[in-house]
Amino acid sequence: MKMAFGSLQLVMVLALLATSSFAQSPVPSPTPTPTPTPPASTPAPVSAIPSPTPAPSAAPVPSPASPSPAPAPTVTPTPSPAPSSATPSPSPSPSSATPSPSPSPTIASPPAPPSAPTPASSDVPTVSPTPSDSFAGVTAASAATVLTGVVFALAFAA
Repeated sequence: MKMAFGSLQLVMVLALLATSSFAQSPVPSPTPTPTPTPPASTPAPVSAIPSPTPAPSAAPVPSPASPSPAPAPTVTPTPSPAPSSATPSPSPSPSSATPSPSPSPTIASPPAPPSAPTPASSDVPTVSPTPSDSFAGVTAASAATVLTGVVFALAFAA
């Protein structure tokens, strides 16, 4: 019986060594670096598309009202049919000139709000697997500790 107890002591020592090696093993953590670069290029086209749409709609409406009264009194004293022909021509020209200044302020507005914080949120889920990896290491160490307890119980039972 003393021989059996001696061999069990040897097994217990080996189990303790295994437990300590599991507890000290380092857990690697992945570090993604290329992820932030692609999202930075994506927001630029999205910002450029909405800016032209609101500017042309707002600018042409007020512009035709202002230029039409100014040319009409000047051309009216000469021939009556000619002013009608001349009036439509000046109206499109100011309308065409007005939209050009409008897009400039509109284009300046969209670049101001940064879209970079949104891609940063995408990086966060990539880092999430790291805690689960370290949890797996703790589980392995706990299993080795339980195995050591079972070996002790068998040693005292014999």
